[in-house]
Amino acid sequence: MYRGPLLVALLVVCLAALASGLATTAGDPGGSVTSESLAGAPVGPMDADLSLTIIANVSVADPGDSVLLYATARNLGNETATNVTLEAPLDLNSTYIWSFPNATYDPLNRTLRWTVASLAVGARTDIFWTTRITVGTADNTTIRHPFRASYENASGAPLPPEEVVTTVRVRSPVFDPQILPLPVSAERGAPVVAKLYANNTGSATALRAWSNWTLGGHFRFAYLEEAFPVTNVSDGFHVTLSNLAPGPHALTAHLVVLRGLDDGLSMGVQSQWTATDGNGNRLVPSTTGTSVELLAPSFTLDMNTSARSVNTSSRFVLTVTVRNTGRASGISWLNTTLPSGATFVSDNAPFPRVNQGKRYSWTLPSVSPGGVVVVGITFESGSDPQVDSFVFTLEFTDGKGSPPRSVPGPRIDVEFVGGPTSSAPPTPSVPGEWLIWGIVAAAAGGLAASFLLWRQHRASDLQVEDVFVADMGGHLLAHRSSGLVAYEDEDILIGMFKVIQDFVHDSFARGTNDMMKSMEFGERKIIIERGNFHFISVVYRGRDRGSLAERVKKVSRLIDHRFGQALENWSGDLDELRGLATLLPQVWKHQPRPRPPARVGTNSRSAPSDVEGSDAKADGPADSGGSGVAVQPPK
Repeated sequence: MYRGPLLVALLVVCLAALASGLATTAGDPGGSVTSESLAGAPVGPMDADLSLTIIANVSVADPGDSVLLYATARNLGNETATNVTLEAPLDLNSTYIWSFPNATYDPLNRTLRWTVASLAVGARTDIFWTTRITVGTADNTTIRHPFRASYENASGAPLPPEEVVTTVRVRSPVFDPQILPLPVSAERGAPVVAKLYANNTGSATALRAWSNWTLGGHFRFAYLEEAFPVTNVSDGFHVTLSNLAPGPHALTAHLVVLRGLDDGLSMGVQSQWTATDGNGNRLVPSTTGTSVELLAPSFTLDMNTSARSVNTSSRFVLTVTVRNTGRASGISWLNTTLPSGATFVSDNAPFPRVNQGKRYSWTLPSVSPGGVVVVGITFESGSDPQVDSFVFTLEFTDGKGSPPRSVPGPRIDVEFVGGPTSSAPPTPSVPGEWLIWGIVAAAAGGLAASFLLWRQHRASDLQVEDVFVADMGGHLLAHRSSGLVAYEDEDILIGMFKVIQDFVHDSFARGTNDMMKSMEFGERKIIIERGNFHFISVVYRGRDRGSLAERVKKVSRLIDHRFGQALENWSGDLDELRGLATLLPQVWKHQPRPRPPARVGTNSRSAPSDVEGSDAKADGPADSGGSGVAVQPPK
């Protein structure tokens, strides 16, 4: 029954005897394992005198380890010891496994107990037992293993008890993980580095560890710098680590911000850290987290009018004020549908405006944080007395892929009241007056015609400034400019072209294939030509009489022919589109076609022999001084 435990015990005894002359005794505290002796009062020279020893097979152990203990009780006195009781109380961080000889276990007092009827002079009894260190015992905990004896002399008189103690130190890994983000605030699409510091401050190696990250929909996981296995999950990622020795450890996670248009939002990121001790027992999990503040645009919309009451068929001004109260730049669209009585006259906005019937939309440029845009719009009241209500809304986004949000503006009512009526022009009563009016009309007509030709000639000084090519997702593929200074934000500019096209289509042509072909702001105009998998945007000044549009269509067809297959399956590598940019100078180049001179009246000077020839100045800036210096198209 006890053969297995006995063999183990005998082996321990032999090893202990060889290493240290048997064991630690109550009178000799030496030995390889520290023991503590707690002896009673001295006994007489003729009494029994028990000497105790105890030794453990280890001095340091992990939670879950078994500890083998060997103790002896020897009578060194001059009289037989009677009614000997031997006890081994258990530490609170250990549990009883087995003993030899078989002990009586007192669960209330957590004590092992053996009884010996008598122990003759010079006689010895050997005790073996094993305990297990409780899983979860903290690092550097001291496990005490006392061994004590109570006994009587031959006449039954109690003698002072004896006690010895040996200890085992527990080793375990210890972690207190912390996450630190960089930067602490970011815009949508911006990279964020979240570094998890998981230093092992304990005295043992962690066999395994897991770091389970939760991103809360705020971030997208990009990659981990360290070479640990990573598993992507629906709302984060999991990292598995192994053999984390005492010392510093870290995980560096690269994230991308997904949130937008919620300025000031606290974007939390968490990691649940779980590790095991040297035996694979899991330590108590801990959760650490941090947050990054979102930087986003946020707009307000205000409006006032020059008059709340105006005469019919008269003009008034509505002033719309757009403020970006957020902490990131934003793109916005100012929208309104005019009431039935009012008509649009003009505005002071230097940015694109489109309309379809009574619906008007202004595309505001990127407004920086704290920026203010004021738009003055002139309307003409209707001819009938009534009250018209004006309401504007503002759609805005961050230009980084966030769905637009809408900001309503205040409602302003303008009353149209009856004003002076207009009278018909006087009817000439004398036949001679008809002749006078005819001469005046002819002169006015000739002057108007001459002015029109002069305007056409001036407007024909076409100047192509920039040519952009982008894919259907708004990614810039190529750019050529006639200027000497390149755009610093050409990717953002082409992205705005894409956003404007989508917005206009969604607002005015939803459900159709109609797409915006051009736009105008100030003196500049933009032609937009769409191919199968790309679109071209050409920025120019002056008047296009058709030749520029034809050249743009030709270049678009060339791009479809040479690069259509590459664009259809484009991976994002611009090397696949090598040579595309060399097609763009053809937008500037053309051959003028001779045209017959145009004449106005018999005494007027002839018009230039080649009106289209003036478009040749599209090769560079218009010649303002007649110097004959031409800017060649970009190569």
